[in-house]
Amino acid sequence: MFTKIIQESEIEPIAIASLPTRPTATTAFGGKGYTANEMKACFDALPRLAIERLNQLITELGDGLIEGVVRDIDMERGDGYAFSDFIEDFGRGTLVNVLTLGEGGETLGEVIPTLIDKVNSFYYMDENFVLDSGRVTERGVNALG
Repeated sequence: MFTKIIQESEIEPIAIASLPTRPTATTAFGGKGYTANEMKACFDALPRLAIERLNQLITELGDGLIEGVVRDIDMERGDGYAFSDFIEDFGRGTLVNVLTLGEGGETLGEVIPTLIDKVNSFYYMDENFVLDSGRVTERGVNALG
């Protein structure tokens, strides 16, 4: 691998902090007499260096680097579930069927209906508990105190 770390000696001369207080002022007034385009180049220099090195690294390691890293992150589940599966479940809205409560616990999707049933059972115990068409409402939950 030939990509090298960006060194402070490379950053310092192109860092915005290295510009004089008034870079567009003439040298007589402590500036460098920069034009608008030269100022734009100053602001672009450090990000361009970072992009250049990142692109070099990606080229050296292969374009499939990111996909491979995401695919191979170990979720420590022991069932082959990868980080890419997590991202897909998140995007599909099915993460509730994957997240578990405690070690070896049920999934959140399995627990939520049980919790709703338990909350609904309070309806018969407390006349202040309000249900809306047989469903728990925020007002009803607040009535539990």
